[in-house]
Amino acid sequence: MSFIGVEVKKTVPYNKVVKHVNPKLYEDLWEYAKATWNITDDRGKTVTLSKVKSIMMKFRYKLRKNYVYKDESPDKHKDKTPENDTSNDPFEKYDYLDSWNFGVLLLLLLIV
Repeated sequence: MSFIGVEVKKTVPYNKVVKHVNPKLYEDLWEYAKATWNITDDRGKTVTLSKVKSIMMKFRYKLRKNYVYKDESPDKHKDKTPENDTSNDPFEKYDYLDSWNFGVLLLLLLIV
């Protein structure tokens, strides 16, 4: 996984839909990436922020599919990537997950 992918998953609240996340958080991630990689201009900003949002949408989908709706999806739709594990505990696989945010995600999915 890329550096930015890990930082995004650790920083952006996954219990929110991407479009509802505070835009300043995305700006802060870009500034962090610039400082980390010594980037002097903003030419890559649009592409990077697009990837950041895509990473979050995929991560949120993966959490829902593999841990929330795990028993409801047919086998042919289950994630068959090597990183998929059979654990029922997402906190074992993703040690940076916040249990409170995961609980909020579960509640939001139950309401909808």
